[in-house]
Amino acid sequence: MKKLLKLSAFALAASALFVSCNKETAAPEVTPAEPRTFTLSLGESQPAPKVWIDTEDKVGKTSWYEGDKILFSTAAGDNQTVTLDKAAISEDGKTATVVVTLAGDLFAAYPADAIDATRTKGGVTAFTKSNVLKIAAYQDGASFNFALLDGVIDFNVASDVIDYDSFELKGNNDEVIAYAAFDAKVTSEGVVVPMEGSNGELKTVTGNIDALSTGQVFIPGGVTFEKGFTITLYSDEEAVKFAKTDKAVTVGRGQILALGDIVDQLKDVTPDVPTGFSAADFSGSNVWGWTVFDSGIDLSEGFTYIFHYRQNAAASGVVRFGNFADKDENW
Repeated sequence: MKKLLKLSAFALAASALFVSCNKETAAPEVTPAEPRTFTLSLGESQPAPKVWIDTEDKVGKTSWYEGDKILFSTAAGDNQTVTLDKAAISEDGKTATVVVTLAGDLFAAYPADAIDATRTKGGVTAFTKSNVLKIAAYQDGASFNFALLDGVIDFNVASDVIDYDSFELKGNNDEVIAYAAFDAKVTSEGVVVPMEGSNGELKTVTGNIDALSTGQVFIPGGVTFEKGFTITLYSDEEAVKFAKTDKAVTVGRGQILALGDIVDQLKDVTPDVPTGFSAADFSGSNVWGWTVFDSGIDLSEGFTYIFHYRQNAAASGVVRFGNFADKDENW
């Protein structure tokens, strides 16, 4: 009986110790942050530069829209994405009201789907898309006043009969004009974009020609083109026209280079003429493309190579003959 009592006492002591340990190691309950309401502003109160730029047609983020996604983050890296609904947006679209459940001082950036949330904290936003409009802000009381992070080049091709679908822009001096991934910092101390450490340097930016026949290039932090730049236009995924300027130009953050309608500046995209030939060899004033073939046959006039050209993407090929033996180099 004594032995049984001793064992029972031991079991009780062990049980008490187990309960005591559990109390010491139990995770504390986390109290969720109180929801807070904020105003997102795109209006005149913007810190310079604004998120839109005054031109005949304002360029930039001119209005909030239903479905817009904004990423909110804290100094520690906690984040929350808020999707705007129609009821939250003012009639003029310049402001929107959101409810955020994160605690502490907050930062915001748009568009959320162009941001790596896992690397965004302390006012530093990690962007992962290049040619999209980018804005960011820090909390100022109950408001967020967004700043534009890009320099913008805007052009139009509406007066052309060709239906362009995309474009590419490249500096004539191989300037870096975008990044595959880059960081931008927006705090009460100012704006830094792109931050040191951004990677995936891009010397060519591509984009779509929209329904209004407009193309836009968004350059993080802006850039100086020392020898100008070239815009190449595509139709059905083939380069057909280009416009080029050799003049040095700077497009700073928050600035726009509004080129307007560039159709009068467009030229046909023509391939390089093979060594030993002249443009006249290809005939036609609008040579669109050429291909060289080894005919593999003994033609009656002794030609062993042929090439063809098309005047445009829709035209059928027109065959011309060339004698390799009469040319300077293998082409």
